[in-house]
Amino acid sequence: MQAKALVDFFTLEKAVYEVSYELANRPGWVAIPLNGILRVIEKEREVGMHQTSHNSGVVHAGIYYAPGSLKARLCVEGARDLSELCEREDIPHERCGKLIVATDPSELPALDELERRGKANGVPGLRRIDRDGIAEREPHASGVAALHSPATVIVDFGEVARALARELARRGAIVSTGCAVTGIRRSARAIVLRTSCGEVRTRHAIFCAGLRSDRLAVASGGPAEPRIVPFRGAYLRLRPERRHLVRALVYPVPDTRLPFLGVHLGRHPGGDVLIGPTALIAPARLFSTLAFLPLGVKLCADSRRHRVVAEVRKRTNDLIFRSQSRNHFGIAERGQRTTDTC
Repeated sequence: MQAKALVDFFTLEKAVYEVSYELANRPGWVAIPLNGILRVIEKEREVGMHQTSHNSGVVHAGIYYAPGSLKARLCVEGARDLSELCEREDIPHERCGKLIVATDPSELPALDELERRGKANGVPGLRRIDRDGIAEREPHASGVAALHSPATVIVDFGEVARALARELARRGAIVSTGCAVTGIRRSARAIVLRTSCGEVRTRHAIFCAGLRSDRLAVASGGPAEPRIVPFRGAYLRLRPERRHLVRALVYPVPDTRLPFLGVHLGRHPGGDVLIGPTALIAPARLFSTLAFLPLGVKLCADSRRHRVVAEVRKRTNDLIFRSQSRNHFGIAERGQRTTDTC
C-alpha cells in the first residue's frame, strides 16, 4: 500500500537544500510539525551527487553581471550568506581570491566594464592591479592588467548540500533519499506526486531538479519553454607536485554576451588545480551520471584539449603546461538565455 501524506511544501532534488533551508529560516517555519510541513525528495541515495559536487567549487563574488539584475543580486547576497553559513556550520572553505587578467591592451575596455559592474554591485575589496601586482599575487601569471577580487571563495558544494540536509532534518523536515518522482498530477485541492517511495499530496511543490527541471515543469502543467540545454565541461588537472604554481584563481576577461566565463585555472576545494573547462553540448542527459563518453563525443572533447591549453597559456608561463594530468568533468545545465537566467 502506498504511503500518503499532505505537506505544505515539497521540494525536489538539485538546489532543494538551499531552497528548503531558506524556507525553514523564515518566520513561522522554525518549528516544523511532525506531519511534514516541509519535505525534500532526493532521487539519488545521497545528496549532492550530480552537478552540486561536480563543478569548480568557486563562489563568484558578483563581478560579471549587469548592475540591478537578479543574477547580480543573487551572486553578491548569496556569496555573503554562503560564507556566513560555512563559518556557522564549520564547512571547509577558503577565501583564496581571484584575478581576472587582461593579456593585451585590446581587452582593457572589457576589463573596465567588469570593474564598473563589480563596484556597482558592491563586490567587496575589488580593485585594479598592474603587471607588477599580478606577479606579486600569481608569480606564474602574466598580463597587462587585472581585477583582483580578494573576497572570492572556494568550497565543496557537495558538503554544503549535506550540511543543509542535516540542518533541515534537525529542524524536523523530512529528507527522503533514493526517492524518484515518476509522475505528477493536479487535483482540485492538491498536487499529487507519484514517487518510488509512495504517493505524496502537497499544496505547493518547488522543482529544483537540475538537468531535468524543464521535464518536471512540463509534467506538472508548466510551459515547455524555457528548456534546459546541457553542456559538458571537462577540466585538466595539474600534477600534484606542480600545484604550488597556482596560488588562487586566474580567469580571462570574458565576453559578457555569452553565458560562459572562459577557460581558467584555479585551486579546487579537493586540493587539485584545474585547467578548463571545455563547453560541449551534451548529446544526452544520461552523461551526467556516466564516467565515459561515446567515441565520437570523446574525440570531439579531446580535440578541444589543445585549445584549453592555448587559452590559459596566454595568461601563464610554460612551466604550468608541462604539468598537465588527467581530466575531471561535470554536466551543467544552461537555460535558454534571457537577461537573468543562470
